Amino acid sequence: MPRSCILRLDLQFKSLKFINVEHSKFLRKTPDFSGVPNLEKLNLNYCTSLVELHPSAGFLHKLVQLSLTGCRSLTLFPRIVNLKSLLVLYLEGCISLENFPEITGKMESLKYLVLSKTSIKELPSSSIRHFTRLKKLYLAGCENLTNLPSSIYELKHLTTISVLKCSKLVSFPKMAKSEDSRSAESLVTLHGGNLAFPKLSKFYVGGSNLSDITDFLPTLDCMTTLTRLDLSRSNFVSLPACINNFVNLRKLWLVSCKRLREIPDLPHGLQYLDVSDCLSLERVSKLSNILERKESQMFSQMYLTNCWRLRNNLVRIAKKKNMFINLFSLFLLSLTSHVRVEFPGRGIPKWFSYRKDLKDLCECQFSIKTSQNFNWENKGISVCAFLEKTKNRLRLHIKPSIREFAIDIYFDEECPNYSHSTGRDSSFLCLFYVPFNELMWKWERTKRNVKRTWVMPPYLPTIRVHFVRISKAVKSCGVHLVMPPG
Repeated sequence: MPRSCILRLDLQFKSLKFINVEHSKFLRKTPDFSGVPNLEKLNLNYCTSLVELHPSAGFLHKLVQLSLTGCRSLTLFPRIVNLKSLLVLYLEGCISLENFPEITGKMESLKYLVLSKTSIKELPSSSIRHFTRLKKLYLAGCENLTNLPSSIYELKHLTTISVLKCSKLVSFPKMAKSEDSRSAESLVTLHGGNLAFPKLSKFYVGGSNLSDITDFLPTLDCMTTLTRLDLSRSNFVSLPACINNFVNLRKLWLVSCKRLREIPDLPHGLQYLDVSDCLSLERVSKLSNILERKESQMFSQMYLTNCWRLRNNLVRIAKKKNMFINLFSLFLLSLTSHVRVEFPGRGIPKWFSYRKDLKDLCECQFSIKTSQNFNWENKGISVCAFLEKTKNRLRLHIKPSIREFAIDIYFDEECPNYSHSTGRDSSFLCLFYVPFNELMWKWERTKRNVKRTWVMPPYLPTIRVHFVRISKAVKSCGVHLVMPPG
């Protein structure tokens, strides 16, 4: 009964397994759930007038999923006594919920706990230690959250922790040395350091005012498992040296680290780096190494929006070494993989083969045709656009058109992810590089509908670049055929 106008529910269906009353904006209270003992899924998402969840909901021992996302009036959540089958609990956006529910029974099935954008102030230690198999814990945007219990280290299966934008959270708890309730075996494990999130893969702490993050990171026992790390809005001047120890790190966010001046060597496998609004940043070791020909492989994605000091220093280094190179060339020195970069600047370079001022246009198209004997190896397409005073970013889609013997590359705008956005308008250049081998792989895959093995056709199809559904923020764009140096 989604989007219904019901004011109350009467439930006496013992065989009922699924209730969906999402977007029922007039529903203020839920009924007694004793009449539906076999209920497995309860969806109350966006019941914006819902104030109270009936206490009987805490006894639904077969319930697998409980969803109350966006129930902004919810203030009373029942004590959980017997939800032994619960796998997922969604409470995101329950902005009136100040207290985490009391847990008195084991919840060994719970894998996902989403409390983002609630008003809770703390997670009671007595409750959280019941989530022994919890994998993902989301607390992003809990602006009243002040501390986490030391019992969080007992959750040895956690793969994701998000405390993004928890502005009152200033530190992580210290690991407890001993508690009478623990067995001798668990004490040995704890003292051995194996409970400091040994399976953690994604750790998002940006915007949480953690003053001890530099000292805390080396204590984590996830050096080989961590793949994503968000330290945005941190107050450090230099990046913690231990970052290089996370050998499988793939994505790193350092957005709005206002005092950050230098980024040293990073893990070799890092593919994504976002340092937008790092106004004091002067040096990124990898970029300097590329300029000095010590490295050649670029990040797949890099965001340098408003990093003017870094930009100017790179230009200065290039001139000092008598290198006739600009930032575009620097970013395109790696010609083997897909690259996306955002950086300070205003105009499309004059040496781009195709350029266009969009003015008030919302769409435009470029076509590139190559000769039949064109050698596509180590070549690619570079696309550049200038965006002014916007929060949006460009998004790329590649779609082969077999009938028209063409490969279409589409660009449109998308809103940034709430979690990692700077939150303010910026002006920047966005540069993409797409190697021909990637285009041809997609072409052959579409053509043959087989696995990734493909055979080069006699000649290249037409390459068409489209800007579609773009706003006035996109001022100009350009396309250029990139050739290997020499």
